[in-house]
Amino acid sequence: MKSWQVFLTVLVLGLASVSPAGAEYIVHYSSGGYDAPFVEGVNVHTTTSALQIIRVKNLERVKFYAGDEALTAALAAMDYPVPPGSLSTLNTVELGGDPHQVAAEKAYRKYRKLHYPRTVAVVRGDIPADALPLIAYARQNRIPVLLTEQDSVPAPTIDTLQRLKPSKILLVGGEEAVSEEVEQQLARIAPVERVGGATRYETATMLASLVEEPRTIVVTDGTRPSEDTAFLAWVYRAPVVYVKPGEVPPATAEYLRNNSVAGTRAVRLVLAGVNASLIQELAGLIESPYLKGELVVRVRNGDDERLYVEAKAGLGYRGEYVNPGVTKEYTPLRLAPGRYTVRITWLDPDLLEMSSMEKEVRINPGRRTLLEVEIPRVTRDSSY
Repeated sequence: MKSWQVFLTVLVLGLASVSPAGAEYIVHYSSGGYDAPFVEGVNVHTTTSALQIIRVKNLERVKFYAGDEALTAALAAMDYPVPPGSLSTLNTVELGGDPHQVAAEKAYRKYRKLHYPRTVAVVRGDIPADALPLIAYARQNRIPVLLTEQDSVPAPTIDTLQRLKPSKILLVGGEEAVSEEVEQQLARIAPVERVGGATRYETATMLASLVEEPRTIVVTDGTRPSEDTAFLAWVYRAPVVYVKPGEVPPATAEYLRNNSVAGTRAVRLVLAGVNASLIQELAGLIESPYLKGELVVRVRNGDDERLYVEAKAGLGYRGEYVNPGVTKEYTPLRLAPGRYTVRITWLDPDLLEMSSMEKEVRINPGRRTLLEVEIPRVTRDSSY
């Protein structure tokens, strides 16, 4: 068995020796409508279990399915997959038998009761690479997912397609993943629309683009997708895109740039099993010029008199009285990204003169910039 199959198999047995899979995620918030604390730089959180970062209502009532990961991913559009780090005390059901048969029976039982779907998705059942990115789109549009082999369509899948009578079949994967013969077999049942690129990285972004206005995007290693991925994609209804161990493929980079933070919509980027060297690069891809940054001015009064100190940047300003020897941090200024000249002015109450200094700063989208200044001591003429 492969590593991800061993993980899920042992997970069902509930052995304490299995370490919960970790998950890293980056969160960027937009400039309006959110009470969460402002993100300072790149806000990276690491957890020991996906259950710690996901709040699921009525968790004890959820039925979890375990088995082949590709099957779990395909079924995720209909039911919860196994959450990484879950305990044997959860209501866990192990799926056994031929995965094509199980998926076909499950899809038919559920969707014939609700409605006969206009679209049915078909994806390879022996690898998770194309099945994982399908989860969000299938769940968002209530599309049943059936499984195929690389060069032929299994009989259970053919039978279920004929019974569901879809008006369109969505075939997931390029011709390297799913052959032309499979497409021809499916075309005898209904018109086929293939969603697939030359690589799994391109296929994932093509599927991700079908999900409208995603608020969360899951990024994982395309060579070894994290066991967290299926659960995270299902709970967040999040598209899944892939990176390489030390590289962000062009297709993935373009997708993230196109789905950066815009207006008041916040984008959460979830990194599951991604090489730490890529974190800064991935964070930069979802930054947007529409997301304001913050300027925090911290003033220390080095004079022996109480001073009124004002800080101006762009159209924003802050003014405070600062006692001698005291450091005052002003309320942050929300500024559009760009370079600013910050002018600090203060009035000496004894000399009744204005003094000033200027500092250059750069405001980055979604980040906090700290400017620290010190007001020098004024030397007074002793003859006064």
